[in-house]
Amino acid sequence: EADPTSDLDGSDAALKLALVVGVLTGRPVDPATVQRLDLRHVDVRTVQALAASGTVPRVVAVAERDQPESLRLELRPLTPDDPLAIPWRQVAYRYELADGSAQVITGSGIGPAATAAAALQDVAWLFGS
Repeated sequence: EADPTSDLDGSDAALKLALVVGVLTGRPVDPATVQRLDLRHVDVRTVQALAASGTVPRVVAVAERDQPESLRLELRPLTPDDPLAIPWRQVAYRYELADGSAQVITGSGIGPAATAAAALQDVAWLFGS
């Protein structure tokens, strides 16, 4: 993207979360309902302290089953072995399934083509293709 504002203010991640939740639930989700985390307002010392503590600071998009109001972006300290603690140039999606198991999908996800490819991979996995 020529203008990184949507990445910094959380609107890009909110849109992606709304799209994924919409596909999973079969209902449209307004990205404006996602609680956003504006990275321009995150204190760099907070991120440095998380990293110094041995955790991997990552912005995580969260949607809880049957709770549409739960859509949010949050800064989380992840353990280094967490499947979401991947290099910053990658993206990861973790889906908790109804049977209690989880599925993690990772990909490059940087840029329009990679994002579209990752989204198509997710949809194909979700629908068993």
